[in-house]
Amino acid sequence: MAGAIGRSGGARVGAGRKPKNKETSNVLNSENSTAELMDGKKRDPLEFLLIVQNNPAVDPALRVRAAIAAAQYLHTKTHDGGKKEAKDETAKKVATGRFAPKAPPSLKIVGK
Repeated sequence: MAGAIGRSGGARVGAGRKPKNKETSNVLNSENSTAELMDGKKRDPLEFLLIVQNNPAVDPALRVRAAIAAAQYLHTKTHDGGKKEAKDETAKKVATGRFAPKAPPSLKIVGK
């Protein structure tokens, strides 16, 4: 109803930025769980994700997200290469199989 007084524009329900979730912003909320991570050791990201994933004091939703993030490091795809690598690999399989080049003839001198 454009043009109607009091009905054009204004705030809409559900519009704007969503508030941050305070539960997930505090990743580790107990002293026992922070002691394992904050012991002064340098850790790689995979080790950190596995500690968060296996910690029962951490929020279950955060543990699932850590497991999903760690899965890409532990379980790689069988064909992480691109189309060119797959094409070259199939060409090598064909070349070594039935259509492989034959051995050249042996050059033996006969009759002297």
